Amino acid sequence: MGQHRIFYGWLVVAVAFLAYFVSAGLTPGAVYGVLLKPMSQEMGWMRATTVGAATLGGVVTGLASPFVGAMVDRYGARVAMVVGAIIAGAVLFALSQIQALWQIYLLYGVIGALARASLAEAVPTTLVANWFVKKRGRAVAFTTMGFSLGTAVWVPVAQWIIPNYGWRMAWAVMGLGVWGLITLPAWLVVRRRPEDMGLMPDGAGAINRQTTKPTTKGKGNPPEEAVWTMREAMGTRAFWLILMTVVLTAMSDVGIITHMAAYFTDRGFSAAIAASAISTFALVALLVKVFWGFLAEKLHVRYCLILCTVGCALATLGLLVVGDVETVYGAVIFYGLTIGGILTLQAVVWPDYFGRPFLGTIRGFATVLQSTGAALGPLLAAWLYDLHGNYNIAFSLLAAAFLVAALFMLVATPPATKPSHG
Repeated sequence: MGQHRIFYGWLVVAVAFLAYFVSAGLTPGAVYGVLLKPMSQEMGWMRATTVGAATLGGVVTGLASPFVGAMVDRYGARVAMVVGAIIAGAVLFALSQIQALWQIYLLYGVIGALARASLAEAVPTTLVANWFVKKRGRAVAFTTMGFSLGTAVWVPVAQWIIPNYGWRMAWAVMGLGVWGLITLPAWLVVRRRPEDMGLMPDGAGAINRQTTKPTTKGKGNPPEEAVWTMREAMGTRAFWLILMTVVLTAMSDVGIITHMAAYFTDRGFSAAIAASAISTFALVALLVKVFWGFLAEKLHVRYCLILCTVGCALATLGLLVVGDVETVYGAVIFYGLTIGGILTLQAVVWPDYFGRPFLGTIRGFATVLQSTGAALGPLLAAWLYDLHGNYNIAFSLLAAAFLVAALFMLVATPPATKPSHG
């Protein structure tokens, strides 16, 4: 490609952004939380029972992720994302027609979870991490902005659709969004890594086919990376400490966000205020991702994650003391400022520690437990709500989990550097 053309990797980032945007409706969290109350009330289900579909989905996504990750390492993300998008759109449409509890467990908890493992989760950020090294922080930040924007858009859209057309229509509209926004772009744009197109990461130049070296020189070239296989990574203390960090943060984050809308309405705020607060939180999380992405290029990603997890713990405790609209918005803004970096930084920490060639396999394995944690968080909160009639104990425990995650990351020093495999 010409010297002055946009690096192809940024087109890949754009598609990965769209994948996260559309997946917000299929991922346990704020959007499912908005639908949780009207669905459970109309169908006569307990909250814990309704959340159970999301819990099952998290487990199924986790179990499927190692296979998806290995496939992405070997063949690239294009086929996985396209197939995932087609199935995800069909699942969301089918959810608008459910009549029995087992149907939401099958559609959302099994089939939709398999689609999510291929379309979202670690796939978009693994794809982008393969295209960038020096600029990985900002590239991943722009990618993960898609999920925050998806939450900020789909929550008020669903909240508007529900009283006017019913919760079933909300599912159908999100299904249309998946098909229309990601299927064709993913097929046309996504490629496995820059080397497959004769390019170097970060747009550092083209590869000389005879020497396999970049054709441009200077500080713009990406640094040489160590390459860790899955087995080698698992032999380090850092791998397991990072894994426990992402599991605990996933459990707390998804547990809180899934119940945030119900929590605010239980505290006496209107559904409109609850939806507006969640959209505000998502927009703040979206905007701050760029800050955390650039910071991770200057400050070690380990320290960035410690700052985020401690901040999330404090923000969660802040949610427990909201008393008026002003404190609601103050709490969600603070939470957005801190949780906004988590998805970005967790996507950066794995390749920064263990390199690119086996990233899909490593993250696929990690996603097994990460998704399980994300699945258990909402279920734990729902069970404690049904037991006590409020979220005080649940949110306190999830805040404590954030603090424990920060302690794990504090001692997760990088392993000894390995020479790059030629």
